[in-house]
Amino acid sequence: MPPILVFIVAAFISGLGIGGFSVHKIDSAKIDRIELALQVQKSEAQALLSSAQSRIAESEKNAIFANQQLDKSHETAINSINTLHDSFAAVRLRDPGRRQGSDCPVPASAGAGKSKGEADSAELSTELTGFLVDQAYRADTIAAYAAACYQFVEANCGISVPQQ
Repeated sequence: MPPILVFIVAAFISGLGIGGFSVHKIDSAKIDRIELALQVQKSEAQALLSSAQSRIAESEKNAIFANQQLDKSHETAINSINTLHDSFAAVRLRDPGRRQGSDCPVPASAGAGKSKGEADSAELSTELTGFLVDQAYRADTIAAYAAACYQFVEANCGISVPQQ
């Protein structure tokens, strides 16, 4: 083989080697930059994630506390309703607007005392009194439940809104 041809082949092979090495170094530098950028993004994402997790944990803790407070408030309301219901159980209700019935069309004199039958004529029957007291109890219980539901909704259903 002529020496010039050997020289050209050797130069060509060495050129390929140098070019391949240069391309490898350039690609390696690009890969290193990309890996470094990925590491930076990963650390930023981890910081954001831990921040969001701490906010979520705080919100859950606040929601549990708010729900416990609402439960206590509702229980207090129900206890006071039960106390009032128990106090009404022994009372007979009266209808102050009811006209007192009398067999005699002549009104009794101011000095005359009323008989026991006349004095009780404005009182409601025991059954009606019991019915009204029970209905009042149910209405108060439902009102307390509705108030607790309203407070729950007003408190964003136990979910605290993050401040930004």
